[in-house]
Amino acid sequence: MLLIMMIMTTAQKISLEGQIVRVEWINPHVIIHIETLNDYGVKQSWFVEATTPNTLLLSGLNRNRLRLMSNVSVSAYPSIINRCITSCWSYGINITTANGRTSPLSDLQ
Repeated sequence: MLLIMMIMTTAQKISLEGQIVRVEWINPHVIIHIETLNDYGVKQSWFVEATTPNTLLLSGLNRNRLRLMSNVSVSAYPSIINRCITSCWSYGINITTANGRTSPLSDLQ
């Protein structure tokens, strides 16, 4: 189990496009692991922290919509301690799945 305690900045929004490689449905926050390609074409892992499992389920996000290896686009706020040594961290705003459906990942906009 991974516990992320991070400080994010709302001064900058980022957009991530990649594949879901793991989803952790744990309290207090769901963690979505996404693999993207960085500016140099090298694979980069991202931890996207979302709100609580119950809140995501009530908004329509469930295990069927967040399938492993499915392509997604995520809007997020990056961590201010984002060195990306092994993985980058962010706090999710919303997620768009391959079918074009967008759902919130938090109350932030």
